[in-house]
Amino acid sequence: MVRRLALAAICLIPGIALAQPAPDSTWSAVPFSTGQPAKFWFEWGMLSGYDFQRERGSQRFFVDMLSRTTAPQFGLLDLAAEAAVGQRGSEPDQAVTGYVKLPYFRGGLEYDFQAKDVFFKMSVQGAIRRGGLLHAGDRLRIDYTPGRRTLAAGFMFHFPWGEYRATRPYQSFTPFPSAPSQPRSAALRDTSLALAVENVRLAMRAMDRLLTPNFGKSGIFTPRGRKKFQRVVSEVQDQLATPGGTFWEEDSAYHAGLERVFKITADDPSLARSAEDVIWRRVVVPYDRCFGQRKHPVELGGLLAQAGAAFDEVLRARHLDEPRRVASLDAFRRVVVGIDQAERAARKRWDDPRLVWIPLNYGLRREQYDSQAEMQSALGDLIGDRFTDANSVRYLLNDRFHYEFRRSLLETRVYHVLWVHDYRGLNRHKVADRVAWSQTIDGYVEAFTRAIHELDRGERAYLPQFYLFLDEHYYRENKSRGIISFLEHMSERTPVTIVDTVLARRAREGVARLHAAIAASPTLARMPRDEVRRRIRVYVSVTNPYDPSFAGDLLMRDHRKIAFRDVFEDDPASGEAISTGEGIGEHYLGRYWEDRSVVIRGADLVLFKSAVRKLYQTQGIPEARIPTVFRARPYPARYAARCDSLRQAGWTTGVLTAMNETGFGEKKATVMKAALYNLMAAGSLLIAPDSIWTSDFWAAMFVSAALRGVLVYPIAPAAANAPSDALPTMSLLHENLVTLLRVTNLLEPEIKRAGGALRIGIYQREKDVNDVREVLDVLTKQSGRVPGRPAVHPDVARALLAERESMDATYEGPRQVIVDDVVGRKPNLHLKTQFFAGANALSVLGRREWAPVLRRYFEIRRRQTTGTATADDEITSALLRLRDGDAPCLADAVGAGDGDGDGTFLFYTIGSHNQDRRSMLYDGEVLNAVGGPDAWITLIDFVFLMSAADWPTTETELNAHYPVPGGFMRSLARKIRNLI
Repeated sequence: MVRRLALAAICLIPGIALAQPAPDSTWSAVPFSTGQPAKFWFEWGMLSGYDFQRERGSQRFFVDMLSRTTAPQFGLLDLAAEAAVGQRGSEPDQAVTGYVKLPYFRGGLEYDFQAKDVFFKMSVQGAIRRGGLLHAGDRLRIDYTPGRRTLAAGFMFHFPWGEYRATRPYQSFTPFPSAPSQPRSAALRDTSLALAVENVRLAMRAMDRLLTPNFGKSGIFTPRGRKKFQRVVSEVQDQLATPGGTFWEEDSAYHAGLERVFKITADDPSLARSAEDVIWRRVVVPYDRCFGQRKHPVELGGLLAQAGAAFDEVLRARHLDEPRRVASLDAFRRVVVGIDQAERAARKRWDDPRLVWIPLNYGLRREQYDSQAEMQSALGDLIGDRFTDANSVRYLLNDRFHYEFRRSLLETRVYHVLWVHDYRGLNRHKVADRVAWSQTIDGYVEAFTRAIHELDRGERAYLPQFYLFLDEHYYRENKSRGIISFLEHMSERTPVTIVDTVLARRAREGVARLHAAIAASPTLARMPRDEVRRRIRVYVSVTNPYDPSFAGDLLMRDHRKIAFRDVFEDDPASGEAISTGEGIGEHYLGRYWEDRSVVIRGADLVLFKSAVRKLYQTQGIPEARIPTVFRARPYPARYAARCDSLRQAGWTTGVLTAMNETGFGEKKATVMKAALYNLMAAGSLLIAPDSIWTSDFWAAMFVSAALRGVLVYPIAPAAANAPSDALPTMSLLHENLVTLLRVTNLLEPEIKRAGGALRIGIYQREKDVNDVREVLDVLTKQSGRVPGRPAVHPDVARALLAERESMDATYEGPRQVIVDDVVGRKPNLHLKTQFFAGANALSVLGRREWAPVLRRYFEIRRRQTTGTATADDEITSALLRLRDGDAPCLADAVGAGDGDGDGTFLFYTIGSHNQDRRSMLYDGEVLNAVGGPDAWITLIDFVFLMSAADWPTTETELNAHYPVPGGFMRSLARKIRNLI
């Protein structure tokens, strides 16, 4: 109210009512959506100025009508018409103006009715602060008319009857506690204590340098960049050549040093464990949880002060005498200065506070994260949510997402959410997208048609609610307005206009069936026509619309790709979710798209529902308007018992879903990745295929993992197999891979001594991605130079050969059901799926129990790709329980994997999060971590991807897969690397 009154006062127009009517009491029960962006925008405002030519003041009230014509999501080029009335001195002032508008500048011609003349006019406008001075989207405007030497300034606003919603956070940073500057501590008189404290600090700084070295700060293709690159490599080599200088030795020295410190101050080395726990809870977790976000202040002083206060409470609880308590607290405060020093060094190293990651080892010892349960606990601490284990998971390859998504629509009982970056109106040939229209007619329209019949038969109490969230950038880019409008108005008799005659006929037939069901329904006949229209539609919200008062956010997009239905706290088995890298369109289906998805049921799904609630809030929707289905509900008393019953039924997969919010919000998915890379111990395995392998930060963490003894295998697409093949992207990808290759070659002795490996795989598949025969060819012939390929048990080798012979005799190849793209292009690698295995878990790779698993796996894939699959033909953990006769099954051999210190942790991650800086810092993303033995179901897929890849060892071999860009393109790509 204060803001609105201030707005009226500034504009000097007290007669305009700004308050919105109170929402109707039925809002909470009725679905709500923000709809599509308007085609025209209206703004108004007041200007005051001075006419220097005739030396008189001027005031003007204006109304604007705006049409965004080019890249509306960025306000790149708009056309505007304006009408104005006011006074110039004692004379009336009326004018109309036509403008061409760039993001911050307008230029146009104004016709002055008094002067009966046309004048050229310029205008600049922008928000004084994020969201406007009054947080109402208001902007400052300054006009200049050269021909009349008139300068005017004022404010412009959205129309009062058009509700303004802030669709970005007003604050662009995460507030951190600050602490007053402390006087410098006097030098310790006890030289042994001073030495112990300094050794702890040195170990801290060494771990930080080795965990996130920056090898490509200035690129590696210029003399200056090569010099910096070589200097960083030399620093790492010098560090590792120092006695006790490896990461694990420094890690041990740090923890032992803490024990030494408290042995001296309190004669109690066990205080080191308490100190580490405080550092973990009070410094590491709150700081690293904000990784990828802006922080203010960027310094650690406030967190360190809080940690000191918390440690003082620990000391007082120990009932130490005063001298020992004071000495121990002083020593703790001196020790954590090392964290501050490491943070400052990392900030300087990366030139970006968002890329500072404090080593988790400051708060954790190796024995605290060497089992499945401990790894999941550490990840839960950092993310702020916990792994749940009452879940069931199915793994989907390539076009299986298309069929699972349609099934989820048809099985919806209460509500369904599609949260996607891409619902294509037109395909790449600029005609109606067949896959998007297929999902529209055979999915949404058919779901409503069936629901109406079920409603009339008394099989359901209400119609389902369908929600679609789509980021404006992709909505504009993929020409989605037509198909989205159809989804919003499917109950109306609007003709379907599609050029493709076959598709148009299918659409008309589907709509005719829906309208016939509506007309024949006795239940709907009792509803007003407007109510029927409100209920039989998809509730579309185009999110993150262009808002010039949030100019700094315009390039940040929502890239999440999830679909879920019927999730409620009442019953963990009630809903289902699909997390994927795919969108809705022909682009993602057929023989050329390599992608993965996962279907999840169980306790984890409440996080999806919570994320939608948060999305509504970030799009400026008040709590009262958030649909009832997304409101938080209390867990029933029987919830734990229900989870127990699901576990007994075999729902035992650990799952944790993490999401990055769009723009300046939380980056939980980014934190998840960084934590997993940090926690990989010697002997572990990390396989990381990705479509955009451009992140220098992730590359640095992979080098660090190899130097710690981890087997690391990043896989990137060749240029011909890259879904994003723009020149800047290819330039950055090529430079990142060359940097990785050079580092690997230079540090090869150090990596070998640690027992690690780092090899770069290049995906260059030629055949249909759904051709199961090729998978068997690759696995049986071991094509490609697969580094460190595990030995295969003879029974498994025989099973593969037998399956290959059977395939030759019976398999005719994959059947293209909806789209058969005959364009001669190569498969695109679009995976965002990674595999993590602990050292002891790798012993499973050579077991004979894989034989029945492989036989059933290829039977499932053969049926899926020929269109003969049944509901039982799914890739799930049930595969692990298959056995040959009385022989043990793989599930028995794997075990639970959660024993203390057994090192058998296992994870795979899947979602939309790319290996690039944009996904780290800017875009909305989803990442699902699936933990425990059930993750073995993905191993066959990962082994195939490794076997099918090329593994270059020289730059010449690597360069053969990419066009080598020029210097200008490399320089440009580095400058905009956060946006690629």
